[in-house]
Amino acid sequence: MSIPAVTQTYFASIFPELASISGAVVDALNPIGLNYVGESVYGTASQYALALAIAHMVTLGTMKGNGPVTSDSIGQLSTANAALSTKDSMQMTSYGMRLLELGRILAPGGVFVGGAGDGPYG
Repeated sequence: MSIPAVTQTYFASIFPELASISGAVVDALNPIGLNYVGESVYGTASQYALALAIAHMVTLGTMKGNGPVTSDSIGQLSTANAALSTKDSMQMTSYGMRLLELGRILAPGGVFVGGAGDGPYG
């Protein structure tokens, strides 16, 4: 069984504050959101978890000037980049925190939820 895609109608019904997000954006973020959500962890809540992941990504995309930034300059040329890890970014939105909490509630012991681990393989 696979996780049902999140439609714009479903997305807007559970997150009315994000109802202005287009169906095209929701559709484009569905396959990316699957990287955050494992059916073996979320079970019957998988579609909701996928919607949380999409809401998290949309919200992160609208944030400006939040989080750690690395910068460098040489003479008059300077650059600045956000220095985010997946684990840290989940804490930056209420949707990411809800996704992590849902994973903690539903996950069997020993399963890591929320991105790359700190071990030698991720």
